[in-house]
Amino acid sequence: MTQQQRQQLDQRLKTWREQHPDTASLRTAYRQQILSLTLNSMALECEPVEATRLQHLLAQPAR
Repeated sequence: MTQQQRQQLDQRLKTWREQHPDTASLRTAYRQQILSLTLNSMALECEPVEATRLQHLLAQPAR
């Protein structure tokens, strides 16, 4: 990894931390990304799932 790449990663991490200063904002950011992350993961495992099914599951209140 070059020095420039490290600097870019450090800047992205700094920006992320500034945008999400507390646990609540981190959880919100994660919930916004979980659908995409799960769909990609399932596709990589050759077990694709429909996005509408996951959206329905995510809409349910946390237990």
